[in-house]
Amino acid sequence: MTTNRHGLTKDEARLYHQQEWLRPFTLISEEEKAVVRRRVYGHA
Repeated sequence: MTTNRHGLTKDEARLYHQQEWLRPFTLISEEEKAVVRRRVYGHA
């Protein structure tokens, strides 16, 4: 699989240029979201 400097495969880059959109990416896990939620809201 070939990627460019932005971490997308050539197919993903082509798809982005065709559709101007890529699938949602997972930035953090559900467990990490729970930690952030507790820090922001002070509860679970």
